[in-house]
Amino acid sequence: MTKFLEHLYLLCSIFFAGSSQMIVRWQIKKIGPLPDALWDKIIIIIPFLFRPWVMLALLCTFFSAICWLITLTKFELSYAYPWTGLLYIYLLLGGVFIFGDSASFSKIIGTLIIIVGIYFITR
Repeated sequence: MTKFLEHLYLLCSIFFAGSSQMIVRWQIKKIGPLPDALWDKIIIIIPFLFRPWVMLALLCTFFSAICWLITLTKFELSYAYPWTGLLYIYLLLGGVFIFGDSASFSKIIGTLIIIVGIYFITR
């Protein structure tokens, strides 16, 4: 198998994990703040888990895990795990462009540091 295809499993794991988080964020914003009482939270969260979009998010998490398992058969953990830092970048971009989150100077600098770190760690 080519190195590209081996890395594709890794990137798919990151994509599915990030997509899952963004779907959950989108859906959880629709229900608003949760009540203080634990039982009231449970009453809201249980049906929330069965929403079609949330079920898709859970499926994405499952696919992410499958891709990660395959990734670990191709690479050493010390090589593969630093790549998961791309998940932060993916979620930062999704947060800014999809949800209107802020992109402060410190977040941008931190993101650049992550990119440089991934470059050096995976060499």
